[in-house]
Amino acid sequence: MQEKYPEVIKQIRGKGFMIGVELASPAKAIHSALLDRHVITNVTANTVLRLLPPLIFDHGNIGKFIQTFEEVLSLG
Repeated sequence: MQEKYPEVIKQIRGKGFMIGVELASPAKAIHSALLDRHVITNVTANTVLRLLPPLIFDHGNIGKFIQTFEEVLSLG
């Protein structure tokens, strides 16, 4: 997804299930749009969208997140 939206996603980093998506602009708008779609994230350092899913997260949940995240990014 970083390759598809290089103007939005600067870097993706993480350890285990904790993932940080560094954005080119403040993450609050994307965080709010995800929350409106029932996807809980957190914002750190103003431009980092933090993902910290529960350990029971499965492939179905991952697919749903990716679909929703891409939908929000495509809205621009």
